[in-house]
Amino acid sequence: MKHIYLSLLTILFAFSLSAEPWVDWSVGDEVTELTIMDVQSNYTDTYLTNLKTTLIRDLQIRKDLGLILDYAVWVAHWLDHPNVYITTVFANAEAAAPNQANDELVAQEWENRYSGEDEEAIQQLGFNYEEIRTVADHTYLRRVTFHDVE
Repeated sequence: MKHIYLSLLTILFAFSLSAEPWVDWSVGDEVTELTIMDVQSNYTDTYLTNLKTTLIRDLQIRKDLGLILDYAVWVAHWLDHPNVYITTVFANAEAAAPNQANDELVAQEWENRYSGEDEEAIQQLGFNYEEIRTVADHTYLRRVTFHDVE
C-alpha cells in the first residue's frame, strides 16, 4: 500500500510541475526535414562529392526559388554510424508537403542551369547511392521555444 501511495504522490507532483503549451513553450511554424544516412565506411567522401552534383543542386534551386528557407549537410564527428545528416528547412508544414507545381518549377530550372551536362551520368550518381548508403531515419521536426527562461 505504501508503494501505491508513493507512486500516486510522484505522479501528482510530476503533473503539478508540467509545462503548459503556449504559456511555458510554443512550437514554431518552420519545419525541418531531417534525413539520416548510414554511409559505408570509406565512402563518405564519395557520397558527399556526389551529393554536390545531385541533391545539393536541387536544394540550391529550391532555395533560390524561395521554396525552402535553408538546407545543410552534417557529418558525425568521429566514425559513428549513422554518419551523414541532411536538413531542409521549410517555412511551414504546407511548404514541406509534396507539390507538383513546385517540382515542375524545379525541373525546369534544373534544365535551364544544367542542360549542357551529361544527364545520364548525373542520374547514375543517384543510382549508385543505393550501393554505399542506407536511409537510417527520416522525420520532420518543429522547433520548441521556451518562454521566460531565467
